[in-house]
Amino acid sequence: MAAALFGLAAGTLLGLVARRVLAAMGLTLLVTGATTLLLEWTHRTRLLVPPHTYTSAGSTPKPPMGEKWSTGHYGLITASGRRDDVMNCPFPSGAQPRECMDRHGYVARFYEANPAGDYWMLQWADTAVLGGLALLLTALTVVLLRRRV
Repeated sequence: MAAALFGLAAGTLLGLVARRVLAAMGLTLLVTGATTLLLEWTHRTRLLVPPHTYTSAGSTPKPPMGEKWSTGHYGLITASGRRDDVMNCPFPSGAQPRECMDRHGYVARFYEANPAGDYWMLQWADTAVLGGLALLLTALTVVLLRRRV
């Protein structure tokens, strides 16, 4: 919602300044796109914190994710500690994963995850930045409109 308000505020202000529809639309797309890219870049830098690795011995099912969000990195571990892709034994349950893991020498499974609080922190930070920018642009629009009256 904050992103929509930011886009609306940016479009209104740029429409007021540019006074041409196509120019204002182009500027709005440029400003909102640049802001989005900047926020995405900050996400990537914040996500450089390594995730916690959770392992389960043998073919024992992994513990529930709980209050975590996955990095999407799952795999299998050999006795020497080498990590392989989970698709080397892509069986969900039953005797099949045990047989496949034994055949390939895998002793454990792993997945990587970050605390859910990290995800929500990013969401709240984005909301605060975009909401603050929307308020700032709205105030600037009001100031410009009062000068014209």
